[in-house]
Amino acid sequence: MAGLILLVVLAGFIALLVFLSRQATQSLALSAEAKTALRWLIVIGAFPLMVADEIVGKYQFEALCQANGIESTDISMARDKRVIGEYVERSSLGGTIIPIKFSNEVFRDAVTGEVLI
Repeated sequence: MAGLILLVVLAGFIALLVFLSRQATQSLALSAEAKTALRWLIVIGAFPLMVADEIVGKYQFEALCQANGIESTDISMARDKRVIGEYVERSSLGGTIIPIKFSNEVFRDAVTGEVLI
C-alpha cells in the first residue's frame, strides 16, 4: 500500500513539474526542439527537490552522531535495578540547516548513583 501511495505522489509531482515547465517555456521565443530540451532540463533538474530535505537530513544526522554521539548504551547494566533519570532542558544546536534541539540525559542507579546509561 505504501508503494502505491509513493507511486501516486511521484506521478503527481512529475505531472506538476511537466505543467510548470510548459508554463515557464510557453512564452519564450525558441524553436520547438529548444523548448522541449529546456522542459526536459527543468523536469530533470527540479526532480531532486522532492527528496532534497531527506538528503540534507541524512548528512546532517550523520555529522551530529559523530560530533555528539551517545557515550554509553549498554542497557543490560540497568536490568533489575531502580533507575533515576537526569534530564536537562533542551537547547538548540548551532550550525545546522534544520533547527535541532538536543538534551543530555543520564540514567543512574538509584542506590549507588552509578551511571548506567
